Order: sequence, then C-alpha cells, then structure tokens
Amino acid sequence: MREARPLTEALLPLFASELVHLDDTFRIDRLYIDRDGADRVVRIDVGLAHALTLNGRTFHPDSRGHATASTLVGNVTLPCVLLAAVALAWPSRNRRQWVARGLLLLPALLVLCLLDVPFILWAALWGLVIQAADPNRFSPLLTWSDFLLSGGAFALAMALGACVGSLTGRVFRS
Repeated sequence: MREARPLTEALLPLFASELVHLDDTFRIDRLYIDRDGADRVVRIDVGLAHALTLNGRTFHPDSRGHATASTLVGNVTLPCVLLAAVALAWPSRNRRQWVARGLLLLPALLVLCLLDVPFILWAALWGLVIQAADPNRFSPLLTWSDFLLSGGAFALAMALGACVGSLTGRVFRS
C-alpha cells in the first residue's frame, strides 16, 4: 500500500508526543520508519531519561545505553482501513448520514491509531525493563499489547467502525 508510509510519517510526531506523555522513563532519541528485511516498520530508539528503580534494582541512564523497538507499518494502516470499511459499509438512508460518518471517521481513526502503535512500542520497551528487573511481574500494558498484536486491533477497529455507523444512523434517521 503506497499510502501507508505518508500516513504513518504524518502520525509519527503525534506518536512521539503520546509516548512522552505516557511515560517519562525513556528518552526518545529517534522515531522513524525503517526497513526490516522486506517489511516497513515504525522503529523507536530510546535511552533511560532518569534513574529507574524496580524490584530493588536501580538502572541509571547511560549515554551509551539504548534500546530499540519496532512494529509493522501495517499495524497503522490495516486497522484504519478496516475501521473505514466497517463505518462506510453501514446501511445509510440519506446523504446527511454519509457526511456525518465522514466527519466522525477522522476522530475515530485518530483514536484507533493512538490506542495501537504507541502502546505496542511502549510495551516492547517496558517489557525489556520488566524482563531485566522482575520477570514475574504482571503488567496491564503488556497484556494490552498482547491483545492488540493477537487481533485486538482489528476488533477495536470493527467496534469503532460500528459505533460510527450506528451513531450516524441513529442521529440522522429519516
């Protein structure tokens, strides 16, 4: 899909901003689109921003230390396409529903993107810390990431698409 790269590049500053607001543990050195074999991926390079103590172990920032995580660019585009398909396939009775659907589709797509890729990247990085400091620790973030990567992003996309279609159908009946 040719549109995948420009869409993803446009969202990268938003992803970086969200990651900074979610967790100040990591210093984002770079967030970019890269190639991993034949695949295009969203890659993040980070270092520790400040000392971190977890389970009695303290990790100190070191300019030489860095971690990298990545996720497929398809994790941005495929759920978005599914959300749009579900919303636009919803039965419609008039043009106002189509206009309203188009207006609601943009915020729904943004919510979907912000609940998906940044959390996958964050979980990959946080997973490294947990694995080093406390491998038996339960993490809701890692559970959410596992859900997203095992098809949950598509379920979320379908649910949001159904909400957009259903909401516009109820508001503009006639």
